[in-house]
Amino acid sequence: MRKRDRLKNRLKRLMGGPVDIQPPVADAPAPIVPPPAQVAPPKPVAPPKLVAPPKPVPAPEAVAEAPPDPKAEEMAKKAAKHFEKTRVAMLKFVIEQGGEASMADMHALSERRYFIGHRRFSDLMEGIVGEGLIDFDHATGMAQITDAGAAYVAK
Repeated sequence: MRKRDRLKNRLKRLMGGPVDIQPPVADAPAPIVPPPAQVAPPKPVAPPKLVAPPKPVPAPEAVAEAPPDPKAEEMAKKAAKHFEKTRVAMLKFVIEQGGEASMADMHALSERRYFIGHRRFSDLMEGIVGEGLIDFDHATGMAQITDAGAAYVAK
């Protein structure tokens, strides 16, 4: 039987009609089935050999440093000078506010006038508090100038 005839018969069976039965073609050779393959048992695997740790690499020779870029040095000096100017300005601001100022007011001034953003302002405040120039109350968000801070501004 050809493929077309088998498909036709299946469709007729599904539809409930009579099925044409044709004898199978005797000319077709029987399919060749290969004998089952013989699988060899797995070979035992030797345990892995321990590898010695790698030898330490000697330190490279000291490389001569390239001369620093004069423009980069100049920019770094300017940035440090600006940062110091902003520190003094924040201390003066606290003094002008009666010795006590809010963090929000100080932050707004540093952004508006000195272009010191959030991260840099945090560094500035940590430095001022760390040096004992102001006392900061986290509960109220208020900074108070200390005697050391007033002396720092006066010099």
